[in-house]
Amino acid sequence: MRLVFAAVLLVFSACLSHPVRSDAGDVADASEWALLAQGGPELTSTQLLVQLLDDMVAIDGSAEALQNVESTRVKAAAALKGCGTVSVMGAKVTLDLGAAPGCVSTSGVQVSGVVSFGVSQANTTTTLLVTFGHAVLGGKTLDGELTFSTLDGRRYSVTGNLTGTKDTQYSLTFTVDDRGVTLNGNVAATRSGQVTTVMMGSVFWSAGDCYPRAGQATFKQGVALTMTATFDAQTPATGVVTMKNGRREFSIVLPAYDMCP
Repeated sequence: MRLVFAAVLLVFSACLSHPVRSDAGDVADASEWALLAQGGPELTSTQLLVQLLDDMVAIDGSAEALQNVESTRVKAAAALKGCGTVSVMGAKVTLDLGAAPGCVSTSGVQVSGVVSFGVSQANTTTTLLVTFGHAVLGGKTLDGELTFSTLDGRRYSVTGNLTGTKDTQYSLTFTVDDRGVTLNGNVAATRSGQVTTVMMGSVFWSAGDCYPRAGQATFKQGVALTMTATFDAQTPATGVVTMKNGRREFSIVLPAYDMCP
């Protein structure tokens, strides 16, 4: 699941980089950068969330719920290396990570407070309910729930709402196959009554690539401002995406991270 939310993060956090002039000579103006800036901090938290899940959760779509609970308990305990407490009650694993600074997971995510993972199964659907009880992740306090549902362990639906600096609502689907991850759906962040929505359309990320190599992400704020980012086959190597706002078109460079450009 890390690839999925990292893909979302990269689109939002384009506001952290500097624009590259396109052949048409256009660059992003202040209102366009402001639109991109609305989602960046919250999606950074989302990336940390997905890293945390990747470190601590073990879900097999073909396994029984209690098998997934035990696998998650074992994985979480190993990830925390004795920090905090890991407990199980029924079909729920609860992590009590104490007050800040809390604990650091396998991939280096710092988290405190309480996080729980509830696993359920209805017919052929496996559902993971992730609950934050005033948890602090990456310096941001989060409350709320996200639900991940799957029939086969390859196609997931993600819904839910997290509150913090902004109220962020998720309605996503993603498909995992041997080629990579394909993402569709919406993420909407609300702050002081202003809603910024990003709509993902077939955003595809190959396994091992730094950035998506296909698909589009459309940003919308109110009725007046809409922008679309297009990924292409060169994006994984260059970090460059094409942005379009009406007739204006320009390129931006996604922010570097780890060994990526």
